[in-house]
Amino acid sequence: TAPRAQVKGIRANKREPGAFISQAIAECKQELRNVDPYVKAQAVRKLTYLQMMGYDVSWASFAIVETMSQARFAHKRIGYLACSLVLDQDDQLVILIVNTMHKDLVSNNVLEVVAALQTACKLINPDTIPAVLEDIVKLLEHREPIVRKKAVMALHRFHQIDPESVSHLNDKVRRALCDNCLLYT
Repeated sequence: TAPRAQVKGIRANKREPGAFISQAIAECKQELRNVDPYVKAQAVRKLTYLQMMGYDVSWASFAIVETMSQARFAHKRIGYLACSLVLDQDDQLVILIVNTMHKDLVSNNVLEVVAALQTACKLINPDTIPAVLEDIVKLLEHREPIVRKKAVMALHRFHQIDPESVSHLNDKVRRALCDNCLLYT
């Protein structure tokens, strides 16, 4: 079923959603085995909705990471959203995510860069900060104000996680915070 059909089905079965949810999860498991990236991305999208409703979909973590690393941004965006909702800093797949983020942080597509920065704020841990820190520092001078803003936010989050890892960047972050473009985006 399409994501809209899933929402309609859940609403139609408000009193007893268990059977419908079980069927929807079984369909998603089947769709995740499909090689078509569109089908897999739609399954991850449906699972993201179920996660937001309180159902555990952590069993699909690897498929989520696969979707996040797709070439098309439409799929990548679904994967990044699901990743930030389903996984946490302590998940073992964070290492794979860091490699994908590293690739997207140097992308020419601003949307990919922003998606990677937002996920970095949620999933980076003290062990993985060094892997993306240099790329994020370079983004403080990006041509797009939204990217600079997200880079500052990521560095602030890194400071909360491990202050020592970013203490040498205080002056660069201060200069970035004084950027007038950041105030109005």
